[in-house]
Amino acid sequence: QLIPYVILCCHGKTLSYVRGKRAGETRLVGNRSIGIGGHINPVDELALFGDFRETYLNAVQREVEEETGLQSSFLSLRGIMNERILPLDNSTPGGHYILFVCELQVTGGKASEKYEGPVNWFTFEQLKLKADGGEMIATDFALLQAFREPSPDLVYIEAEVHSSQKQGRRVDKIIRFDFI
Repeated sequence: QLIPYVILCCHGKTLSYVRGKRAGETRLVGNRSIGIGGHINPVDELALFGDFRETYLNAVQREVEEETGLQSSFLSLRGIMNERILPLDNSTPGGHYILFVCELQVTGGKASEKYEGPVNWFTFEQLKLKADGGEMIATDFALLQAFREPSPDLVYIEAEVHSSQKQGRRVDKIIRFDFI
């Protein structure tokens, strides 16, 4: 699945939320995330012979506004992550995702809970504590580290994650996170 994926940073803080029950993927419910995004929908006007860039930008901006209440403008594509979720047991589905990670500028609105869960702004250090405590989706924090500093280069990442359920909560272990 192709997924537009945004990490929103503003004034040294990153937008984060806990995935709520209305999340599109039940395996993510209850986990802290920094990724705003989702599938490219028919409403994004995907034309077979049209401009995919325009379709992508529409999807990114729609997802950000739907999930956070913020308006934004596209700055750049920062990288692509090829992520494979490998289940360790029958309680967790596997998956394969292609994430297009981009940088946006917030142009208006106020961050508020929409479809996912409560949203808040956190410093890198605060998110590191949450990641170290197992409260975050593992690859989300790895992406934040990878894209924390500006770079003129487009980054490609191969990621593999072992996923399982413990006490009703998803537990991920990154087994591969390579820059190619």
